[in-house]
Amino acid sequence: MLTRIQIINILLSQTLVKQSCHVGIPGNERADRVAKAALSLPIPPVKVSAMDFLLRAKLLMRKEWQEIWNCCDGNKLQAINLTVGATKQNDSLSRIDTVVINRLQIGHTCATHAHLLGDDNEAVCATRYTSLTVNHILIECPQFNHLRQQHHFCSTLKDLFNNDIIAFIKDTHFYTRIVVVLLLY
Repeated sequence: MLTRIQIINILLSQTLVKQSCHVGIPGNERADRVAKAALSLPIPPVKVSAMDFLLRAKLLMRKEWQEIWNCCDGNKLQAINLTVGATKQNDSLSRIDTVVINRLQIGHTCATHAHLLGDDNEAVCATRYTSLTVNHILIECPQFNHLRQQHHFCSTLKDLFNNDIIAFIKDTHFYTRIVVVLLLY
């Protein structure tokens, strides 16, 4: 990832390339001579507004960030957001609901990852006897198929997060396993 100083150096090291397009045209030969003479003139400093500079720097940083994002293998968030940058949040949600959605999106909740913080065993799905993950609860677990149909959920995480996922999570009773832990902190 580029540092701010590297980005500034890239922005300031713009290179001009000379291309001979007037060759063989008599009227333009003189224009070439005048242009060549101008090369020996001192180059005055160019003043760039801070806003223009910041806009260009932000574009370069976002492009670099997107390239890193595209190369990440196993990135759970890529299933939800293919593009980096601002994600849209529902302003009508409570603070706790927003935190629950964020935890679900990154795939880390106390219900699924508590074993990493303590001596507990890894959480296992009682229906499938597989690791209890957010993806398993939201997409795979057959125990919640009827709820997925009731809430008209598709089979991808991206579609799932475009719907009312809070109602679904509350119906699975997984919501309380996340919220109880949030209230303890």
